Amino acid sequence: MTVLPTTTPTREQIADILANSPLLEYEIYLWDTGQQTVAVHCIPTHAITSEHGLRYAVAFDDQTPQIVDYDTVEWSSQWSINVLQGAAVSESSHTLYAPGSHTLKIWMVDPGVVVDKIVIGNAPASHVGPPETAIR
Repeated sequence: MTVLPTTTPTREQIADILANSPLLEYEIYLWDTGQQTVAVHCIPTHAITSEHGLRYAVAFDDQTPQIVDYDTVEWSSQWSINVLQGAAVSESSHTLYAPGSHTLKIWMVDPGVVVDKIVIGNAPASHVGPPETAIR
């Protein structure tokens, strides 16, 4: 998923993000409480302009969104790793106080971010990530 056109203005203030940014929402069910890691796999690209980076905001339910920056310097070792693995993976940590239904939300902060996959929790390391979770 990405935002088009790529000339869409960057949104940096939480109130502006909540009111005006495009949003992905995923209804999920989690059996565990406490710290949950959300790993977002994005296509490895560079920021469209030097005026902004590659950021998105993420939260569960009505929690305050966290802004995550995964931009890398061209030709850096991290940039090379991202290109070789075909993904720029960034993580955020969230506290959930109750098991059950939750809504994972991801907002645009900068245009140019291309979300490919989202992994919640501690999945075993693999090149392509874990398969989709089957409904229990």
